[in-house]
Amino acid sequence: MRNIFFTITIALGFALQASFAQSLSTFINEVNYLASNPGERGVEIAGEAGQNLSGWSIVVYALDGTVDFITYLSAGIIPDQQNGYGTIWYDVEQSGNGGGLALVNAGGNVVQFISYGTINYANVIITAVAGPANGLTSEYIGTQLLPENGLQLTGTGLLYDQFIWSLPGLSNPGAINLNQFFSLVPPVFSNKPSQRIPATIQHTGSEEESIELQVFPNPSNEYLFVKNNGSSTTWIQLIQGDGRMVVKTFRLEAGTMTELDISELNSGIHLLVTRNGSVQKTQKIIKQ
Repeated sequence: MRNIFFTITIALGFALQASFAQSLSTFINEVNYLASNPGERGVEIAGEAGQNLSGWSIVVYALDGTVDFITYLSAGIIPDQQNGYGTIWYDVEQSGNGGGLALVNAGGNVVQFISYGTINYANVIITAVAGPANGLTSEYIGTQLLPENGLQLTGTGLLYDQFIWSLPGLSNPGAINLNQFFSLVPPVFSNKPSQRIPATIQHTGSEEESIELQVFPNPSNEYLFVKNNGSSTTWIQLIQGDGRMVVKTFRLEAGTMTELDISELNSGIHLLVTRNGSVQKTQKIIKQ
């Protein structure tokens, strides 16, 4: 009976921890682990303005789940950059191949455990075997493509689970990410079938770097054809309609076309997020 009670208690603890992690108000917002100068590699933390991160720490994990080293955040008050929220950057040297990061609060509790990079073309997933994250499995956030880019959260919201890890964008330490807005999440979509849905809902960057992507047929129930009519290679992500899951990431060369299987998606509106240099464009697609 005691063993059953112990098992239930442990399971409940993990469930509560997972739930808490999904509703974080203080979280890792950007990671740059490939900066040409290792001293410029670092981690950005976002949260409510005025919060003092003294006593917090960032624990760097190796691929085998052991602790590489710990950066103690001896000082740092999150500034008010937008609507009572902001970001703060810490220099944290990391492995260029991939690894893990645990954000630990002043009470010694892990509030976030993420991993990044690829090894032998496989995503890096780490199960910690030591340190404060011992026994936890990391959340994979992606692979950095260029030294000047960073893995970044984008979207609109106030909590961690209201943002998504998007295609790597131009790193901007200590500033709100491109295409990130700290505010209450507005209603984006309408269920009215008669409403006309614009193809493009977001476009940033210079005209010289403009994205010319053709998507058809739209709406569709099985397949989409995606054609790159631009003059350079474009990175594309297919994102599930609720904005919380990247279904597929792929690269499309200039002047080429690919077929995208959407048959497994739920009916409704989903997103194609396209990046070319500093330009990002988001298109709505409809699965019938």
